[in-house]
Amino acid sequence: MTTRRTVIGFVALLSVAGCSSMASTTKATTTVAGASQAESAFGLDKRSLLARELKIEALVSTCMKKQGFDYVPLDPSVVVVGGGKFVVTGLSEDGFRKQYGYGFSTTYDLKPATGTSAGVNPNVTIRDGLNPSDQKAYDKALNGGSEEGSFADAVFQGDFGKLGGCNKAAATEVFGGADALNVVASTVDEVDKRVSADPQMVKAEREWKDCLTSAGFKYSTSDQIDSHFRDGLKAIVGSVPGNTGYDKAGLAALQQEELRTAEADWACELKYKVPVEPKVIAAVEKAYFEANPGLAAKLPK
Repeated sequence: MTTRRTVIGFVALLSVAGCSSMASTTKATTTVAGASQAESAFGLDKRSLLARELKIEALVSTCMKKQGFDYVPLDPSVVVVGGGKFVVTGLSEDGFRKQYGYGFSTTYDLKPATGTSAGVNPNVTIRDGLNPSDQKAYDKALNGGSEEGSFADAVFQGDFGKLGGCNKAAATEVFGGADALNVVASTVDEVDKRVSADPQMVKAEREWKDCLTSAGFKYSTSDQIDSHFRDGLKAIVGSVPGNTGYDKAGLAALQQEELRTAEADWACELKYKVPVEPKVIAAVEKAYFEANPGLAAKLPK
């Protein structure tokens, strides 16, 4: 729901280790195939992304096989949720928001929506079937053995230098490695700062905040919303994977709150941010790319 989510959602799509955050529903200004200027310049429009995602999944699978492990390439239409544990198909972004909100608390005990299918990520099943020693070896092969070695973690931290294992090998071949991805991250960070500082966006953010407050939700930023539900989930279920002894009524209440918040958030965004943000992003990106004409050449097409 922020500019950063809009522009770098492409890496979240490529999170072979799983990413639980909801895809952005903000409409960016289009140039080629629905992409913003930054996405088009880096070859990250939807059509290119699908091709890259297919390639990266295949490369990870081949890489893992060479190290003695199975890895099932995931289809680009699959949404990976619940910290990578579950996969969902058949939902649009709007449908996902209505069924799962932001995808934090709502995907811990995933329930399929009507007309969709949901199940355990096959790669989680593969890993769970290994003994503890082999699980460590599997993790090392996939992401270098670091909890920060996945694409999802690299996105959230803005540091692609921490990529490891087959994730790193795939990134190197498809995107040109950590250096190229860091160019994207630094570009997005700078564009994001400039967009956020634009007077039109400052006004839109203030109106969005007031709109949420009027609806009964007191948040100043989208990051605050994310933190509330991420931390709220952890407080209920703990940090031990697969915990079943949690407060189920508490989780259900948090899930309902998340769904209500997501709907109110989007309604306020539609009213105040969406009419303004695409124009601001387009203007900021145009100025930035004109001032830095060599950026696009730093990422392979």
